[in-house]
Amino acid sequence: MLARFQRALLGDLEPTEILRNFLEVATEEGMERAALFLYRPESRELVGEVASGRGRRYTVSSVVLPLHAKGPVQEAFFAEGPLRRGEEWLFPVVGEEGAFCWADPERRCQERPQATRETRTLICPSCPRFRALGVLALERVPSRLQPLLPLLAQLTALRAVEGLVRGA
Repeated sequence: MLARFQRALLGDLEPTEILRNFLEVATEEGMERAALFLYRPESRELVGEVASGRGRRYTVSSVVLPLHAKGPVQEAFFAEGPLRRGEEWLFPVVGEEGAFCWADPERRCQERPQATRETRTLICPSCPRFRALGVLALERVPSRLQPLLPLLAQLTALRAVEGLVRGA
């Protein structure tokens, strides 16, 4: 099962196809919905692909969320670790481990102007310490897959970083 996720993420295809392959595997493995949101600095938005259903009912939709809006995806984007909201798991996709100063800016931010929870959507993305790339959201994850979630989030982060480096 883990090998299917690895093949979906590490295939030599365009980033959009890799994402869709990953989301398709996630729904085939029993997740009701899977989504990956990546941060676009030029528009200050989280741009996502959301997959749901299986077989003939499988669909992929595009979603754009403004970073400054309040919501679970935006909250997870700035989180230090996974968040669980009911049956949905939200994992921050981070380029490299760091101080996570953006997760608790009042205590950890050392820049001037100092970011706060209210201002971090404006200040943190332009900071050189900021490493958040996006959010992996998985809904109704079967219990047998829950131990794999941190690894899936790491694989997704690696692939996202690789895609961003190639695209640069």
